[in-house]
Amino acid sequence: MIRVLDASVVVKWFVSEDTASTEKAADLLEQVLSNPRAFAVPELLFSECLHVFARRLKSQADMDWAMDHVFRLGLVPLRFDATVAKAATQAMAGGMTGYDATYFAFAKLVGGKWVTFDKAASAKALDKDLVELL
Repeated sequence: MIRVLDASVVVKWFVSEDTASTEKAADLLEQVLSNPRAFAVPELLFSECLHVFARRLKSQADMDWAMDHVFRLGLVPLRFDATVAKAATQAMAGGMTGYDATYFAFAKLVGGKWVTFDKAASAKALDKDLVELL
């Protein structure tokens, strides 16, 4: 099963928050490093990470360092196309944003799970079996 990671997970590898979520994220990072092929991310993830890093990190050098490390993780970026757009549009019927629906749609299309820390977004998923809330 492929686990589709969203930005709420990946940014925690570079921007510490509460202890519990930071530890969960660190455990997941170990899994990614040992078996990156078990994970995938939409291309959208990179833009979302950059946005968060710009708000939360202190300098351009820190942002560059974090983005460089995101790219080095070996995560397979999934391309957004018409099939994904249709699945995402359907997912938005539950009230998801387009961003969250994109992660959900990719999880559905690859037969995997959307992995997120976003409780509010995951609650809007039409199929909870496709969501792994950390």
